[in-house]
Amino acid sequence: MLQTVSRTRTVVLGFGLLVAAATMASAQGGGQFRDNDRVGIAVYDNVNFEGQATMFRTDVPDLRDYRMNDRISSLRVARGEFWEACEDAEYRGRCIVFSGDERDLRDRGWNDTISSLRRVRGPGGRGDWDRDRDRGGFVPPAFGGEMVLFDRPGYRGRLQNVTEPAPALGEFGSRARSAQVLDGAWELCEGPRFSGRCVRIDGSVPDLGRIGLASVLSARPVGPAR
Repeated sequence: MLQTVSRTRTVVLGFGLLVAAATMASAQGGGQFRDNDRVGIAVYDNVNFEGQATMFRTDVPDLRDYRMNDRISSLRVARGEFWEACEDAEYRGRCIVFSGDERDLRDRGWNDTISSLRRVRGPGGRGDWDRDRDRGGFVPPAFGGEMVLFDRPGYRGRLQNVTEPAPALGEFGSRARSAQVLDGAWELCEGPRFSGRCVRIDGSVPDLGRIGLASVLSARPVGPAR
């Protein structure tokens, strides 16, 4: 009888440890989206979604707090969400906006580079920028500024003046080759609605190709120049 009780306690204790471990993985890591909880971003320290995995559902100003600073090599973003990744803590330095799956960040030049993360749109795929207070969504503050895009390097050729957030620069944006900043700092993105590869500039750029931008399909002011 004593042996039976001992075995029962062992089974109960083991089950309790499994439940505790599963709860911690759900809160801090696990890296996999459940069917009924596709919210946030899962990051991995190896390519192809392998290695140590951590899931975030709120903004992360400093990845050193999670021992993932400069270690991310692949990531998955929940459907309908867009997350901004920056090379420095507190969303500073060069930044890029991701959506969907990124199997190998070496292809983007972002392997082992990311130091902070924040949601900039979603969940639910709404077209407006919104704050979901329960999940830590971020609304970029309204900044002013002025920038001129040119369709040739060296500030030559046809031009287009931009003075407010432009989520779709259309055909001209696909031909943009240089940018003259007249006021403030700007974020230039290769995709529409501030998606794809994004680069922050604090001054004029005579050749956008030199900072890795093949086009500028969207742009927005992001604050005063440093």
